Amino acid sequence: MTKYTSLPSGAPCFSPSQTDAFSTCPVLWLSVYRTRAVPRRFGPRELGGLLGTAFAAGMATYWGGARSAHQACGRAIATLRQEVARVTPACDLSALPALAALEEGLVQAMSNVFKNWSPPGEVLFIEQTRPAFGYARADMVCRLPGGELIVVDFKCKRTLDAKYAPALLEEYQQSTAAHHYVWMEEAVAFQPVIVRMEPFRVWEEPYYFTPARINAWVAASLSKWTIMQDLLEGRRVPWEASTHTTRFGPCILKDVCLGPQVGSPTEPRVSPDLIVLPSANNP
Repeated sequence: MTKYTSLPSGAPCFSPSQTDAFSTCPVLWLSVYRTRAVPRRFGPRELGGLLGTAFAAGMATYWGGARSAHQACGRAIATLRQEVARVTPACDLSALPALAALEEGLVQAMSNVFKNWSPPGEVLFIEQTRPAFGYARADMVCRLPGGELIVVDFKCKRTLDAKYAPALLEEYQQSTAAHHYVWMEEAVAFQPVIVRMEPFRVWEEPYYFTPARINAWVAASLSKWTIMQDLLEGRRVPWEASTHTTRFGPCILKDVCLGPQVGSPTEPRVSPDLIVLPSANNP
């Protein structure tokens, strides 16, 4: 196995999603991601999250030992319904496609994956949570023919213009998640697998990392994680991003941050467009 830099004893470590949220905007991270708040009105981004959760559940069922497309699709549908039911009482889902259409597309896509796609090697782990690494959880870890490990990360898209796929693959290959998963699993490569539901198509390409690259990333990330821990414990004041616009449109906290009453600089900011829903981790 490849050996990478280990964190000092007691050093903080956060998951890729938490690290990305902090890197985008510390105020947004504290206010939204740390409280698990969600928008009251669901859009394309939230739809992607619902489909991704359901797709991952189906993949875990199939590659985790069942090897039954029927069982895997059933698990995916059950997960999608559970997630939709959890958010429906408090959130507006009127902008999303009908649940029946989502279920049908999900089943067709997963069935096609099971028929036409194979892992890059022997499957070792499926969604195994790593508490020491910020409770991060890679979709799949495989052993390549030469003995090295590779991390597989599934991305389920309802639609995707083929001309954007190469750039999207590159974005995933260079992502925080790619570095984090390769580091924590002591792998040598990260393979994003983009699955388009309508019409079905798969794009994938492995990306190999050098130990020097991963170690440089760990050193830089430790600086971020130390600041994130300081923010959580009130030793620092969070700062806003330089812009209040994201690639999905205006930041959901834009009106709050630019409004006349921001509130305490160290406390999460509250927006009427956000709501904290109960979950297993946030009852």
